[in-house]
Amino acid sequence: MKRRRLISLLSALGILTAGVAALLLLTSFRAEAAVVEAVVDVRTVRTSLLVPGTRSTTIEADGFLESARSVEIVSPVSGKVTMSREGLKGGVHVEEGDNLLVLDDRRARLAFENARSEMINTTSRFVTSAGLEGNARLKWNDYLNRLVTAGPERIPELPALNGREALLAATMGVAAARNGLVAASLDLQDHRIDAPFGGSLSGDGVAEGALVSPGIPLATLYETERLELALSVPITRAGGMEPGSSLTVVSENGATMDATVVRVEPALVSGNQMQRIHAALEPQSTEAWMPGSYVRALITGREYASACRVPRKLLIGGRLPVLENDRLELMDVEVLTYDGQDVILSTGSSEPVEVVETVLQNPVVGLPLQRESGS
Repeated sequence: MKRRRLISLLSALGILTAGVAALLLLTSFRAEAAVVEAVVDVRTVRTSLLVPGTRSTTIEADGFLESARSVEIVSPVSGKVTMSREGLKGGVHVEEGDNLLVLDDRRARLAFENARSEMINTTSRFVTSAGLEGNARLKWNDYLNRLVTAGPERIPELPALNGREALLAATMGVAAARNGLVAASLDLQDHRIDAPFGGSLSGDGVAEGALVSPGIPLATLYETERLELALSVPITRAGGMEPGSSLTVVSENGATMDATVVRVEPALVSGNQMQRIHAALEPQSTEAWMPGSYVRALITGREYASACRVPRKLLIGGRLPVLENDRLELMDVEVLTYDGQDVILSTGSSEPVEVVETVLQNPVVGLPLQRESGS
């Protein structure tokens, strides 16, 4: 009997001991799990230092480059082409003053030489008939010498005449002879066309030996050293743009250069939401900057002092996630304006803040955080 009681007591004691051991083991497991969970909850995030300063909105617009000026190459007279610069083909680059086209000018040159001979003979008769002596004769002799060597582009002016000389010169046809010479020189110059400015030619070309008619376009010369860009910008964002304002132009291959606003067209149409802005640029190289090229313009808009720029997606309920004492805080900020995918805001202080750039799924104030290596 006593033996059975002892066995029952020992069995109960063994069961109790096993239960206590199991309880201690479970408690240990729970503690370790809590430690693991606590470690998992410390999230690694990417951060950056946000320093308040002057921030400005950026207006993006696109368009096509245009030549600041262009001119059609036409012949004022008809004739046979005796010289055309590289056939006046599209893409040919020329400098200011380069000879572009020459027409057969033999008849015009003969007419010019005849007119000059007539002017020289008439002037010589006038000098002899007027009985000019001393300085008066010297000035007319000098005029005759210059007349003999003058080309069609530079017909010398008549010397200053006193009353008697002017009357006698008119009577003897000096003025009329000079007018005839000037007309002949202009006709001769019409047979030659020079580039009024440097640039590139566009057109199908004109071969030597071709016959051309007056007023018919032969090619178009586009200036390439000065270009213009026409942009359409929303009126609400173009208010700060005026002649002299600067902007940045980006070409298709990523090259950038500065441009200057030269004029702003008034929005005359009622209800029009866009304003036309024209900017000028002077590229050093024409490789990436040719008339007709597509470009993108970045225009600096309104400026904000003591402000920060962050992506819109970072804001959580209108507040900025920041890291303070290794924990997440949501800072109240004032949104100054939205600019594309960014927001320009004020933190109310000039002190830098460490903003959390990693998007958090469950952002809870006080959440333990640690910085990502290198951030």
